[in-house]
Amino acid sequence: MRTSRLKGVLLSAFMIVSLILYVGPVAHAQEGENVFTVSPGEFTAYGVPVGELYISRNIVVWNRDNFEREVKITVETPPVEVVRAGYAPIPNENWVTPYPLSLKIGKNSSAEFKIWLNIPEQEALKGQKWEVWIRVERGSLWGEEFVLKPKVRMDIETIEVYELTTNVEPSGIGSVSLNPTEGTYDAGTNVTVTANPASGYEFNHWSGDATGTSMTTILAMDSDKSVTAHFAPIRYSLTISVIPLVGGSVALDPPGGTYDAGTAVEVTATASPGYTFSQWSGNASGTSTSVTVTMDSDKLVTAHFERTQYEPIQYDLVTFVDPSGSGYVGLSPSGGAYDLGTEVTVTAFPASSYEFNHWSGDASGTLTSVTVTMNSDRSVTANFASTEGGQPEIQLGVGIGVAILVIAIAVVAVWFWRRRKREGKRPPEEVGGLPQY
Repeated sequence: MRTSRLKGVLLSAFMIVSLILYVGPVAHAQEGENVFTVSPGEFTAYGVPVGELYISRNIVVWNRDNFEREVKITVETPPVEVVRAGYAPIPNENWVTPYPLSLKIGKNSSAEFKIWLNIPEQEALKGQKWEVWIRVERGSLWGEEFVLKPKVRMDIETIEVYELTTNVEPSGIGSVSLNPTEGTYDAGTNVTVTANPASGYEFNHWSGDATGTSMTTILAMDSDKSVTAHFAPIRYSLTISVIPLVGGSVALDPPGGTYDAGTAVEVTATASPGYTFSQWSGNASGTSTSVTVTMDSDKLVTAHFERTQYEPIQYDLVTFVDPSGSGYVGLSPSGGAYDLGTEVTVTAFPASSYEFNHWSGDASGTLTSVTVTMNSDRSVTANFASTEGGQPEIQLGVGIGVAILVIAIAVVAVWFWRRRKREGKRPPEEVGGLPQY
């Protein structure tokens, strides 16, 4: 009797324990969301490359239960109607791989997984925005059914591609080289841009999305970009000297002294009187009076002259005054005939009622004294103006008029005197052509 009773007690205890072990996990699987969580619930992967592996951030799964749990991770393409604005469902779920595919999470613990992205290397897949869902299904270690949990929303933005356009100004006088050379670049690529001038030109400056005057610059491709390289002709100077200074002169054709690279300049020497051209030195040579100099650098050309006449060369300086009698011109040194190269100070002295006005001829200006260099015969005129506002001319006119009147009166008087004299010699009846009584 006691044995049967003991067996009954043991059977009842076994059934109670079995019931507890079976009912506990099932109930736990139906508990609230706070027992089992995934973080973050959504995130964006920016700048995902194409043609190479991209590994996302860690995704943490929390098990706040007192039992160990198993988690299975799957990928799902969202319906197009619920995808965020500006995004599209991912074209192929096979590009998305959770790693690992499942987790075993101890009680009151957590575990992590990542998402591996492997987008095919196609230009058309760059600059795209897709959305994919990552599902986390929870189960137990006793073979219970996996329970579908809320998704993790993952937005994917593949790397942007930008275009770099180059220009040259003026057209055709240089080029621009790129390193890397593609012209189309992934976002973040640093491109070395170099200006290459054509022969006879030099780089001047950048414009557009590049600045500065260095021939090489670096652009970070964070948008479409355009750069222009500006070139300018190289300019060179042609300096002329004459030995001796009074020996002659040098003319340039074209004139100016500063020329674009490659310009051909004709240089011609002309000897002064008493000298003859001898030779060129510097960046020209020979004894011909004309040479051609090509401007491919700064140049210095010297013309040498030799004296052939050792008697002093003299030139005449002739002066005039206008109007006549309104003043005179003084010379220092005096003389009127001067050796070659002499500097003569010419001074105007006005007469009474006149003032100096200006120089003309081989002198100019309004200063009363000027300097004339005697390297040829010279002629200068000092022009004076009356200070009496034209009265001398009026007085002269009045005087001439009075003189003419006096002469006219004298002529008439003489005529009358001579007539009277002739009439006194005639008979009385003929005087005046009428009978006299």
